Amino acid sequence: MNRTKCDCCVIIPFCRVDDVLRQCVGILVATSCDVRICLVVDGPECPDADIAPFTGNGRVVVLRQKQRQGPGAARNLGIRYCRENGINHIILLDSDCVAEPGFIEAHMDLHEKYPHVACIGCGILGKGKGLWASIDRVASWFTSIPALPARAVGALYHIPTTNMSLKLDALPMDGDLFDERLRTGEDILFLRALKKSGTAMRFEPEPVVTHFDRESFGAMLIHQFRWALHTYSVRAETPAKPATRFLLSLLQIPLVPFSSLAMTALTVWPWIRVSPRYFAFAPVLWLLYIVKAFGVAAGTLVPALAMRKPIPTKRGP
Repeated sequence: MNRTKCDCCVIIPFCRVDDVLRQCVGILVATSCDVRICLVVDGPECPDADIAPFTGNGRVVVLRQKQRQGPGAARNLGIRYCRENGINHIILLDSDCVAEPGFIEAHMDLHEKYPHVACIGCGILGKGKGLWASIDRVASWFTSIPALPARAVGALYHIPTTNMSLKLDALPMDGDLFDERLRTGEDILFLRALKKSGTAMRFEPEPVVTHFDRESFGAMLIHQFRWALHTYSVRAETPAKPATRFLLSLLQIPLVPFSSLAMTALTVWPWIRVSPRYFAFAPVLWLLYIVKAFGVAAGTLVPALAMRKPIPTKRGP
C-alpha cells in the first residue's frame, strides 16, 4: 500500500550512540511516511556531540532523561510526547536492533488490516557469531520467530517490547504504560494488563528486525540470569513478608529440575516447528534454565534485585 502520511512515531531508548543505532535511524528516516523518530537518551552519559548528527533531520526528535532510569521510563517519556502531540500509533524498538526498509509502512498496514487490535508484535531475527549467540537467540526470541505463522497472543507465549506497535486510543490505560521500578519484565506486566482487560493482541511474522545477540558466554549468562530476577516481582501484587519469601525460595529449589524441563520444552517447541535440528539445543537450554531458576529464587528472596526504585506497599495498574 502506498502511503504518504501516517499518524506514527517510532520510540527508541538508548544510552550511547553506536553504528547499530546510526544504521537503524538511517533506514527509518528514509520512509515514505510522515513520521517522527523519537530518540530517548537514557541518562547523562551520552554526550551532546554524539546526538547532534540526528538533530539535523526534521523527522527526528531527541528527548533526554537526566538520570539513568531504564528503558521502561524512557519509553514512557516517548509515549507522553506522543500523547501531547496527538500521535496515536507508536512503534517500540530497541537500540540494539536494525529495522528493514519499509518497516514503518508495514506496521501501519497491519493496523489498517486489524483495526480492532491495539498491540501488534512482529518477527525478531537474532544475529551473532558463535555458540553463545545461538543459545541467546534460541532462549530469547522463541515467541517472535519470523518463520512461524501469525497468531493471536495468549497467556503462554507473550511478545517482546521491541518491534511492537500500539494504538494509544485503543489501550485500556491513559497514563504511563510501563512500570518504571523494574529493571526487566515491565513488558510482561504491560501485556498482562492488556490480556486482563480483554485488549486484542497479535503476533505477525513481518516486518522483521535484526537483533544483535550476545556473543560471549559471560554476557549471555548474565543477561539470562538478570531476566529471571523479575519473575516474583511481576507476579506479586505486593511483596510478601521476608519470612514468607524465604520459604517460597526454599520450596523452589527441589522443583528446579522439573521447572527447568518444562521451560525448556516451552522454549524449544516453537523452534522445532521451524526445524527438528533445534532439538539439539534442549540439553544446554535445560542447564541454562537451571541457572535462571536460581535467579528466580534470588529475586523472590530479595525483590529489590529486580528493582531500580524502592518497592511501594501497593503497585498501580
